[in-house]
Amino acid sequence: MKNLNRLDIKMRFLLPTLLATFFIVLSCSEDLLDKSDPGSGTMEGFFNSEETLLMGVSGVYEALWPSGDWMTGGAGVWGDNFVYHIYEMDDLTEYSSGGGLGGYSAVARGTVNSLSGGGISGRWNKGYAAMSRINNMLEVIPTVEGISSQANAAIEGELRFLRAWIYFEMTKAYGDLPLLTSVLSAEAIQEVSRSPASEVYNQIIADLDWCKSNLPNDSYNGDFGRPTKVTAMTLLGKVYLQQKDYSNAASNLEQVIALEGTKVGLHPDFKAVKNGGAEQSNEIIFSLQATNDNEGHTEYYSGGFGQGHTQSWGGEHHGWHGYRLGENIIDDFSALEGQTPSGRYDWQKKDQRLIGSFRLPGDTFRGSVIVEDDFVLFGSKNSEAPGVALAYMRLGVLDEGNDQTTWTSPVDLNILRYADVLLMYAEAKNESSGPDASVYSAVNKIRQRAGIGDALVGMSQTDMRAEIRLQRKLEFIGEASRYWDLKRYGTDVEVINSNPIAAQQGGNNYKGGYWPIPQGAVDSSPNIDQTTGY
Repeated sequence: MKNLNRLDIKMRFLLPTLLATFFIVLSCSEDLLDKSDPGSGTMEGFFNSEETLLMGVSGVYEALWPSGDWMTGGAGVWGDNFVYHIYEMDDLTEYSSGGGLGGYSAVARGTVNSLSGGGISGRWNKGYAAMSRINNMLEVIPTVEGISSQANAAIEGELRFLRAWIYFEMTKAYGDLPLLTSVLSAEAIQEVSRSPASEVYNQIIADLDWCKSNLPNDSYNGDFGRPTKVTAMTLLGKVYLQQKDYSNAASNLEQVIALEGTKVGLHPDFKAVKNGGAEQSNEIIFSLQATNDNEGHTEYYSGGFGQGHTQSWGGEHHGWHGYRLGENIIDDFSALEGQTPSGRYDWQKKDQRLIGSFRLPGDTFRGSVIVEDDFVLFGSKNSEAPGVALAYMRLGVLDEGNDQTTWTSPVDLNILRYADVLLMYAEAKNESSGPDASVYSAVNKIRQRAGIGDALVGMSQTDMRAEIRLQRKLEFIGEASRYWDLKRYGTDVEVINSNPIAAQQGGNNYKGGYWPIPQGAVDSSPNIDQTTGY
């Protein structure tokens, strides 16, 4: 919930003015790719200290989402955003359908095109906005005198980590990308074309290898949220796993697991991890951090849309987002060890990730008990819709204390956490050599926290594969994980089109493949071809 990614409150108010003095040359090129020259201006004289360099790093984070609260004239939750309404990516699964603002439902329905907005365009536009600033910063750092080697390594490492993470998120979505690692002239920009995804991955791995060797063991200056060696190893393991390089994935993730109890570990309360109550625990390896105020600086993770708005409080729960969850996901949560639930919504006797991921009938929210009639979408009760769950994602707003009228959330957005390390390691090891003791150990830690006991002994590789995939599905609801997992498994078309409640939102006709590039970027860049099929 703290905003240490972008330094402190004072610096946040200084950024719009001070950063403009040296990032103004990027203002046109950040939409990528156009005819302006991102290297035509000069930063000489501005970066003259560690503090100003850290301000430049803050400017990279600022580039990922629009500034300002929409109520006061800023872009707020409506503008381009790198992680726009990210929990709506669960529309690209078998258990959620209909979210409109993020644009991901258009991918599921097969109606997405090069003019689609929301997260489909935001990931490209804001990704390259941040990339422009990163590359400028990386060229400036060697010219700044009087900076300690430790500060240099930490700042360069943070920029390289961000470049790797941004390219990873982009290449998963768009495939081949313009691979920009330096400041280009206006003429050179016009010659840029899409590099093969394999080359993008090579750059991602090179940056993360550098980070693994040079980043500090602990967050620089004690600023929680700045990447460390563990952060780099975790993302590197994730990158290798997405490429099905199981050996390198397991090797990097095993190094992280070796630090359990000192640098990393599972937080005992799953609900707190999802609901903003454990934001600086050892489980959180990397997160995008929200501010403690409500001034429009958390627009990447909007919580005001229905997260606390039900009939009881004068509004429709999720009426603006419009997505619904299927009862099929509720049924996937098994009973607590030694318990017999009285029904699918008896969350007190079921896997603790159920109440940690959803608001359910009987759940207390802001002093009131949620009842069946609270779950309404555009005037239609969920209880009257076949196969629709009486549940909504918990993510985005705290149970108590957050003003329900705000359009932003004070809850940090988890990007990498230790539970992911354990399950990624288990997958990599199981795929490469079968379910050995280390695989069981990793899976059972996840199951034990959920309260459902250990996995069955003696499972085959196929059985353990199904177990790991189920645990990933239940562990990362609303964290934009399931879609990329399905892509990696090669089951995305089959699973997404099997969504049982999609018909109530227009039906799914998901085609697979990569997302379209925003048409504006293609029109302004003669050598950038549109994604095949668009």
